[in-house]
Amino acid sequence: MRKIIVKLLTSDWPYWVGGVGIAVINIGLLALTGKPWGITTTVTLWGFKLANIIGVRLENVEAFREYLTRLADFNFWYGGNLLNVGLIFGVLVSAIISREFRFKKITGKRQVYLALLGGLLMGYGARLASGCNVGALVGGISSLSFHGWLFLIFALGGAWVGCQIMYVLLRRVM
Repeated sequence: MRKIIVKLLTSDWPYWVGGVGIAVINIGLLALTGKPWGITTTVTLWGFKLANIIGVRLENVEAFREYLTRLADFNFWYGGNLLNVGLIFGVLVSAIISREFRFKKITGKRQVYLALLGGLLMGYGARLASGCNVGALVGGISSLSFHGWLFLIFALGGAWVGCQIMYVLLRRVM
């Protein structure tokens, strides 16, 4: 039995298993809390709290006003915190079990600056859009909302167009 469990935990799983798992978790979350899974709102609250701790006051910034009411209930047991911490912990455990976990050497300051800039731009874009694309897709479809299906159609279309453009560009370069 132990051998079967080790094999199950260390072998590759088909993508559909992950998709079904995410769907089941999200439907359960929607049934329990009335809200689909969201990551970026909680990360925004983390940033808001951190900014307050280091002395940066964001209360007067229009984009953050909606978060002031949520910040009052924000603690470790806040639902989004538990999901995000669980996600990070789950990915870490999965990487360790599958022997894929490694520390990567930082090759220079440029890599750090680009990673920080990329993260800030992604976070800013997610806040401008009131959530990330994963939330729009997974949260929208699992809550049976029309916008989730619409997002799926346009995301697939955009990915196809992007692949065609990359294919043409790569053929010209090579």
